[in-house]
Order: sequence, then C-alpha cells, then structure tokens
Amino acid sequence: MTQPRVARLAALFAAVAASATLVACGGGGGGGGAPSPTPTPVPPPPPGTARGTLVGTADPATIAKSTIDHFGSDGSKGPFQAGETAACSVTIRQIRYATVDPSGATLTASAGLLVPSGPKACQDARPLLSFQHGTSDIDSFDGSDPNAQLPLTLAKYFAAHGYVVVIPDYLGYGASIGHFHPYVAAEPEAATVIDAVRAARQWVAGSDGVASGVTLSGQLFLSGTSEGGYVTMATHRTMERDFAAEFTVTADVPTSGPYDLASEVLNDLQLADASGNSETGASTFLLTAYQQIYGDVYGAPSQVFQAPWSGTVEGLFPGPYGSDTQAIKACRIPFSLDTPPGKPVSGCADATPLLQPQFVSDYENAAPGTRGGTTRAHVEANGLLQGWKGGRNAAPMTACYGDLDAIAALNATTAATALGIPAVDVQVTGPAFITTWMAANSGGSSPLEYHGEVEAPGCTAYARYVVFDPFVKLP
Repeated sequence: MTQPRVARLAALFAAVAASATLVACGGGGGGGGAPSPTPTPVPPPPPGTARGTLVGTADPATIAKSTIDHFGSDGSKGPFQAGETAACSVTIRQIRYATVDPSGATLTASAGLLVPSGPKACQDARPLLSFQHGTSDIDSFDGSDPNAQLPLTLAKYFAAHGYVVVIPDYLGYGASIGHFHPYVAAEPEAATVIDAVRAARQWVAGSDGVASGVTLSGQLFLSGTSEGGYVTMATHRTMERDFAAEFTVTADVPTSGPYDLASEVLNDLQLADASGNSETGASTFLLTAYQQIYGDVYGAPSQVFQAPWSGTVEGLFPGPYGSDTQAIKACRIPFSLDTPPGKPVSGCADATPLLQPQFVSDYENAAPGTRGGTTRAHVEANGLLQGWKGGRNAAPMTACYGDLDAIAALNATTAATALGIPAVDVQVTGPAFITTWMAANSGGSSPLEYHGEVEAPGCTAYARYVVFDPFVKLP
C-alpha cells in the first residue's frame, strides 16, 4: 500500500485550514483570494512576570453536547466508536500567558482551553491534554475559536469525555500575532507549549476553575500532528530533561512529524520539484524563521533567495495568505525551489526558482563558513533524535503514522529505532473502526489530503482510544 517517497516539506509541515479535520496541507490547499485582515497583538505582560503566568482570559463559549454529537456524525471528520455520544458539554475560552521568545524577551502568548462541564464525573480529577496543531500559513489561526474544525474535533474526541484540553497557538498567532513564528525550532516551540500547560493549570486552580468544578488528576498527555507532532516530541524531551520535577508525562502520541529534521530538509532540497509538489512555502518559512532566531542565515535576503523573491519573502509566513498556493498565485513566491527552468504560474511574470544555486550547493555539501553550511548546522541542531536525558524518553511515547504517508513512516520508524519507542502504522494495526474508516476515506486522496484529512484524525483516534483512555477513568 505504500506510496513512492516524494519530497514535500509542505505536506509534512501541514497548515491548519477550514477544510480539514485536524490539518490541511500548507502546499496543497485552496486557490487565490484576498489576504485576511491582521488582528491586533496583545501587549506584553508587566516586567518581571514569570514564564507560564496566566495574565488574562477571554469570555468563554459553550459547545453543547448536541453540537458535539452532530459534528462529524456523517463520518467525515474522523473515526469515532459506534454509538458513542458526548458525556459532557464543553466550554472554550482563550487563555493568555507570559512566555519568552528565542531572544529571551517576555511576551504574551495564547492558547485555547477546552473544559468539560456537566455531570460531576465530568469535573473531578480530570486529565490534561496539550494538543499541538499543524502549521498555519495564515497568522489568524486561533485555537479558541468555537466554530473552527480543530477545537470542535478535540472537543468531540477528548473534552466531551472528560479531558481538559489546551491548544497552544504558538508564537506568531493568537495573542502574539505579528511576532515571527520559530518554525520547527525545537527549544522555542517547546517553551511556548510548556508555558501554556502552566497557564492551563493555573486557570483550573484559580477562581474560574474552582467555580467550574473541574480539578486536575495530575495526568498529562501530549499529542499533535505534522509540525505539531514535531513540537509534541520536542516538548516531551524538554519536560523530561529540564523540568522533571514539575511535569510527569503520562503518555505521548506525536503524529507525522519531521523528527529527523536534517534528513527531511536535505532530501527535499535534493528532490525539489521532482514530483510536481512545490516546496517553496515551507522552505521560505523555515529559512526566514531561522534568520530571525540565529541572525546568520543571510546578511541580506538576496544571499539565499533569488530576485524577485528576495524582496517578497520576509514576513510572508505566517501572514495574510491561507496557503502556499495563495502566496504562489499572488506572485510572492514561485512554484519551483531550485530546479531550473522554473514552472510558470499563470499571471506571474517571473518563474525564477526561489533559492540561490550557491546556497543550495553549500547546504548540500555542508560547506564550512558558508550561508548554506551554517543553515544546515542549525537544521541538524533542531533534530529530535538526540539530546534525550539518558538517551531516550522515560514516559510512554508512540510515534503514529498512516501507511500511505511514506515521509511520516520514515520519520516514525527512524525515531523508533533511535529512541526505542513503538512506531504504529495506524491504517494497518489500528482497531477495526479506525482502519475501516481510513481505508474508506483514503481512496483517491492526494498525499497532501491523506496527511491532513485521513492520517491525522486516524492517529488522533488511536491516541485517545488505544493509548490515553486506559490511563483514565472516563465519565
């Protein structure tokens, strides 16, 4: 059943979009359209505010049990156990908290918080799940939107059955919109999630949490898909390495993440455009983010990006475009990464590939003292198969993937070998209701659609029903 391996950073670092259950692919979605308006960022917290401090909340919305039961009742949103209905209604709100960016500056970040309500069994001693979302090209992503697919999906799988769920927005989204997003940068992304978990705990322990009747059991689960799978594994590693006295991870299911980041990026550079997939959006996102973090990827964009793209790439992601495709059609980036002649895009005058040939050559050869060699060293440092305390994770961790996603399969099995963890092909070995649903929904899917709309919900179902639920007394 396995597809040939293709190069598609954009598929692995998938974007959140309205058309998908958990993620929709950053390189494959939607056509053109006007850029969205940019919300206003929230001011930073007072000087001296400790990381993870809860600094504000927005008014909650209620998701009724009937709404939760109706969501996905046609089988389009994911595999759910037959006959299962919501045990709890769910309140959802934005929580705002203090965190730090890669430079150490304190700023206000945000997260969605889903809290079960209803019968007493929905309240007392509930587990906490932090779910990390896939890449959003558009900067208006909001994990607290009660009408968005991701919060509704997580309400149906988890919060309606007694889990408290926190959905970190990441830097560059939500309350910190306008800040750059440290894309696939392990330590900064883990810091944001860790501080969101701290703030969620503070909310539950505070007056609003007490009034809700919800308490926490102390169980902490982690999961996420695509870039969120990467962030999930990075968070697990940082919690065990640096904050073992504060956090005990009960279980962790990262899905379809680029854990072996160095191999992923190198393969995509070498195979760019070979399969007809554009890698320019993901590559722009990564290179401009690493420039913001490290300051030495380029002195000027033209040292890495060819004209005219050197004048359009900075600040593009996250930004106003809902997908890579929109940015390409708006002539902000080309289709082709580094393979001349570039594929022309209708309405765009220039088809020059995105990257400077010398940069690509220096990256592939890890040339010392060059822009490409320096960037490759940063990418290698952000891989997740090294740096574990004691050489491997202590808490149970399962790398989940689907059979038709060859890139995710390679990353998961590589992580399994390096860390001594199971890698589960959920389309083959999952419970029958999951494998049947995935098989029924994967026929004719493109690799991008499969990654976001079949593999992601399949692994989320596996995480809940197979890995997490056995630890939890559910209402």
